[in-house]
Amino acid sequence: MKMNVSTQTLLNEELIELLLKNYIITTGQTQIKDVLTISNDRTNNDDNDSSSTTVSCQTSTQTSTQTFIETDNYQIKEYMSKLPSDVIIGIAKYITVEDFYNFSRTCKKLYSSFYCASIWYNFLNRDYIKQFKTLKSPTDLYDTYRYFSTNTLKAKDLSIADMGKNWKLDEDDCAVLTDVCWFDVNGEFKYVTNGTYTVKCVIKIENVSGGLVGLDFIARHEGVEEPYKFSMSRICYDNLKGIGWQPLTCFKIKVDNPQLYTKVRIQIVNKKCYWKYGFSIKSIILKRDD
Repeated sequence: MKMNVSTQTLLNEELIELLLKNYIITTGQTQIKDVLTISNDRTNNDDNDSSSTTVSCQTSTQTSTQTFIETDNYQIKEYMSKLPSDVIIGIAKYITVEDFYNFSRTCKKLYSSFYCASIWYNFLNRDYIKQFKTLKSPTDLYDTYRYFSTNTLKAKDLSIADMGKNWKLDEDDCAVLTDVCWFDVNGEFKYVTNGTYTVKCVIKIENVSGGLVGLDFIARHEGVEEPYKFSMSRICYDNLKGIGWQPLTCFKIKVDNPQLYTKVRIQIVNKKCYWKYGFSIKSIILKRDD
């Protein structure tokens, strides 16, 4: 199965139809083909019965796709549930991990394929090929992927208020604060497995800096009512000032969630109205302790 498919949403009707048609061509399956043909015939009949003369080819195509999804939704889901594992593995190659997670929830057959080693092997080789090569015979590729994905958030992947105005990325993709009154940096680890983690922020405070005492480092995740919090004291600030990049240990968090994965949100914030400068951040690290 070779094709170039770009999609922002896993449950993209055109993507599903394209993959199904490709499956028909390569395997000679006729039952799914009949469903596709019926849906297109129904659309064509509707177009022939219409008295409008302004219907364009584009509108016809859109109507066909809509009819394909709405009218034959049950039948398509039924056939999707019968797709062999190699086709599901092929589908997973063209979508994001989060999209594949959503896609696997559409029927029992897809859900049963969620932990397929071949799927997570492909994801690892696509997203973490260097780290994956250093491992010796990992037993659970799904957990291996989640471990890598909860390792480090680089500065360029963080959501930083006023980026491009009062923040800038340097040549090493580290975020450098130039001058700001209120301070708000956010990051999210999406696939965190249950366990205990240490949250660290790799930061640098220049000799010429100001307004940074009192920065709050906060972690939130599902299943915890009160957020974890660490505030930068004067002693902490003085110890970090002028010595270059340092991993600041903020706190430990415990994730114990019945869901397949937990999203952990990290925020560094201070919205007091005084000017802050001389601060840089390289990454936020979620280091598993157990």
